[in-house]
Amino acid sequence: MPDLWPAPLAGAVAGDINLPASKSATNRLLILGALSERPTTLYSPLQAEDTDLMVSALRNLGVKIEQSDTAWKIYPAPLHGEKIYTGLAGTVMRFLLPLAALANGESLFHCTEQAARRPIYPLITALKDLGVEVETAGNSPAATFPLRIKGSGQITGGKIQLDAAASSQFISALLLAAPRFQRGLELVAPAPLPSFPYIEMTAHMLRQAGGKITELHSAEINSAASAYHWRIAPSSLQVAAQKVEADLSNAGPFLAGAMVSGGKVRIVNWPAHSHQPGIAYREIFSQMGGKFSHCHCEDHSGNLILTAPSTLKEIDVDCRAIGELVPTLAAVCAFAAGTSYLRNIAHLRGHESDRLAALSSELAKVGVKARIVGGTDLEITPPRSQPNATNLPNIPSLPNGAPRDIAAPDIIIDAHNDHRLATFGAILGMRIAGIKIAGIAATAKTFPDFPRQWKEFCR
Repeated sequence: MPDLWPAPLAGAVAGDINLPASKSATNRLLILGALSERPTTLYSPLQAEDTDLMVSALRNLGVKIEQSDTAWKIYPAPLHGEKIYTGLAGTVMRFLLPLAALANGESLFHCTEQAARRPIYPLITALKDLGVEVETAGNSPAATFPLRIKGSGQITGGKIQLDAAASSQFISALLLAAPRFQRGLELVAPAPLPSFPYIEMTAHMLRQAGGKITELHSAEINSAASAYHWRIAPSSLQVAAQKVEADLSNAGPFLAGAMVSGGKVRIVNWPAHSHQPGIAYREIFSQMGGKFSHCHCEDHSGNLILTAPSTLKEIDVDCRAIGELVPTLAAVCAFAAGTSYLRNIAHLRGHESDRLAALSSELAKVGVKARIVGGTDLEITPPRSQPNATNLPNIPSLPNGAPRDIAAPDIIIDAHNDHRLATFGAILGMRIAGIKIAGIAATAKTFPDFPRQWKEFCR
């Protein structure tokens, strides 16, 4: 078992939080930079496990990347086949497959045992439909990694259909590389799609880099409205030198900490507009009673201030587009006044862990009834809302948010090697004595400084 990290208890917190850069933005910009015509510079990129894996893989493929503490310089170069290790990083294992097909030579991809269970087969099928030679560990969707791509230095392109119900990253992987396809790409994906804001982020960044991408509507393509359709023309890319946006998903635990403790937090450099799903925290925590204010600055960012309510209201939210936020929302719902529903999250079974099952089992350890409904929704009922509940942890109620101060037996929250479940456990631990997290090191995936910063926040 991983080392056990005691989650700090906290009364009503108050503090300022400076967030690390967005992993999703950093890794997309690294891919676009590798495909650009000229070098580019990323300022304040995320320096964490997932971005380290991306940098290492791109270097193996031939891209030159110079790193300092404050900026990374990307020098595009002809791509060649190589061995690629993707760890547990979904963006790395998916975004790099089309790049390996654009390289000259053979690339062998391998990953962690846990990552090998993450969905990727529909993307492999799409690449094969585009004429890419891919060899997998087996012929079933469950047998993929290690896999081998025999790159020819080019992809012809054309029109394909892709089932992206399991991950929006399948679409982003193809959109990012499509400007380098000889005939471009016409991509059709049946609706509904999970985590759609990340696809919008990809399209936005692609356009900023000079990519010619058009989202077609059903009337234009004479098809049912239940499908998304993109057309990407062959085009030259150039990523402008830029500062990488802060990671709003990583703001979640601190916003949640203020909510469950009855406190107040200020998130520094919160953008006025963003394609990140984390922008939705503001709306959802407002529904739960939180009060927000946002001071805008000239660079379109500002300071977002959240003041917690005296009572947390239950919520009923469609989370298909914002699945990344579900573990954090689930932790806050554990302290709400009534039963909450987080809906349309079946795709969470294919994240770093089976998050749907893990949330249900870990919440049960603290007396919170979390029931998976219809295979797609999570119903969360706090102990005080459960009729005839007995022998459950004494979760204190708001308004003062003070944790209980009596001795308590250890409650081990398993992070399942998943960064979002590690921070989920930390949120619970603010209010419930005795929580220890098995695997807090998983936060290094996107937020290496989380344990230290969280302890400071809870003082």
